[in-house]
Amino acid sequence: MFKRKLYDLLIDWKESTINKTPLVIKGVTRCGKTTLVKYFGKQNYKYVVYIDFKQDEKVKEIFNSYININDLILSLSSCNKDYNFIQNETIVIFDNIEYNLNAISAAKIFMETLSIDVIITTSMDIKKYTDFDIVNLYPLDFEEFLFAHDTHDELAYYIRTCVLNDEKINETLHKKLTKLFSIYICVGGFPEAVIEYFKTHHLNNVRSIQEKIINSIIDSFGKTIKNNNTLYIDNTKKERMKEIFLSINNQLLKDNKKFLYTLLKQKASSREYKESLDELESINVIIKSHNMNTINTPLSKHIIDSVFKIYILDIGLFVSMQDLEISHRILNKEYNICNNALYESIIADAFIKNSRPLYYFKKQSGLEIDFVIFYNGSIKLVELRKTTGNTKAYKQILEDNINYSNVNHLIKFQDENISISNNTYIYPYYLASFIY
Repeated sequence: MFKRKLYDLLIDWKESTINKTPLVIKGVTRCGKTTLVKYFGKQNYKYVVYIDFKQDEKVKEIFNSYININDLILSLSSCNKDYNFIQNETIVIFDNIEYNLNAISAAKIFMETLSIDVIITTSMDIKKYTDFDIVNLYPLDFEEFLFAHDTHDELAYYIRTCVLNDEKINETLHKKLTKLFSIYICVGGFPEAVIEYFKTHHLNNVRSIQEKIINSIIDSFGKTIKNNNTLYIDNTKKERMKEIFLSINNQLLKDNKKFLYTLLKQKASSREYKESLDELESINVIIKSHNMNTINTPLSKHIIDSVFKIYILDIGLFVSMQDLEISHRILNKEYNICNNALYESIIADAFIKNSRPLYYFKKQSGLEIDFVIFYNGSIKLVELRKTTGNTKAYKQILEDNINYSNVNHLIKFQDENISISNNTYIYPYYLASFIY
């Protein structure tokens, strides 16, 4: 199994003792939730009780009809002889909880009454059904891709050290990382695609896997919870979510990448599609980057809610939706393709997989900043190297001490090694995953 950065959080959760609740791990289908929690359970507990509510109808019925916790344990133990419920030695895993939300109350009882840890996984947004802590698991970012490439973690550790100390990366290693990053852009971070690449080193095979992943994601659209906590598929919502998802290419390939409902169909409106769009974001399938009315802290307080761009969660899936020839150009380090959408998608992929919200700044005058982030205690503008850039915009804002007095730093992502000059940091693209 690949090392996942979320694993350390799971360890901290296991060892915590204050106000501890069951932990919910949310992530898009096939991003590695089940593999991660099973591995964590086997490594850290004597007994693992794994229950998949999507597959096991018999167990689902037990949770819908138990009288008390003792009755529940008796029924589960008789259902599976390998189930052991021992205080502080057992972890219970509820996989795909959206298929039986009635089990949420049992999860709380297991922990509060029996001191048995519980982890829950879901591909839905279930915040309204529980007050448990919810963490997101995304497909692998580039740092985790390096974990898969170098299982000793020495490479990732060295890179983190260089970023923290503002030191150049060894030039030979920089070239190697640039090549590996080009591969990552094509493969992306879904575990099945990564496994296939390291097994065969054949991008056509990887693309076949990616097509299956896209189909699985689309099949998962439209899940809705009835008032009695049962799951059903809302076909109208599912179709709208599919339309939005499949429109991302067209949205990003135009010059003005602001999301337009009219690209879905003629006379389409926010009122018709907003719920489905928000659902795609809440289940970690798309990423929104909001425009801002000014650049100031906190960034989230200055967004224009109705003006945004959307990106596909995983850079590999974005590339797989392009012509096959695109992959060959990327491997030759040609990133100025897809009308510059590739540049933006690369950075969006890296930032969101490290839970960094996305913002950009564009004025009617044409002034545009690719991304705006809060990093290391201050606002930083992010500039991407494009065929048609707007470098003057960055200079204009950095020199405007009246309207943007708290904006003093620029990060430029290019193909070059790390360098710093005055208030400008130049980073190679592969370092975007190390900014957290």
